[in-house]
Amino acid sequence: DFTQYLGPLDNLPLSISGLVAYSNMKVRYTIDDDSDLDDVKVTNGEGEFKLNTFTIEALGSLDFKFITLYAAVGYGTGGSSIKLKGDYELSYDLEDEAGNSMGTVSETIQNPLNIKANNGSVKGMLGTRLNLSVFKIFADYTFQEYSTLSAGIAVSVR
Repeated sequence: DFTQYLGPLDNLPLSISGLVAYSNMKVRYTIDDDSDLDDVKVTNGEGEFKLNTFTIEALGSLDFKFITLYAAVGYGTGGSSIKLKGDYELSYDLEDEAGNSMGTVSETIQNPLNIKANNGSVKGMLGTRLNLSVFKIFADYTFQEYSTLSAGIAVSVR
């Protein structure tokens, strides 16, 4: 809360603050070939999922006894990737349009999946919160490339 450092503004119901947040996640899963009954043979199989986000925002609020109005402006970016690594030997039967067997096909695919996505945009947010004793009812809308509406009820006990 920067308002505490702004002298006389500290006595107003105004609050100005900043937010910087970063998150990073990486999950790996070993894919074992547990069954000899299927038509897929897996060697060195692994699934990998990565996700990262970065947000920087300036936030402001007006805090009154029963209602709080708040807003923010900032920038958010994020990325994700999913990979399927390893060698996958596939065997499958071919049929013609009449359903007659045309033989079996076998092929090996290496590292069959590698999808990446990145996104970033400027964002703004407007919201309000009703302060009703131990219950808080809130709603806000975030304007960005993929806009969101959030609403909820919270219980606050001190």
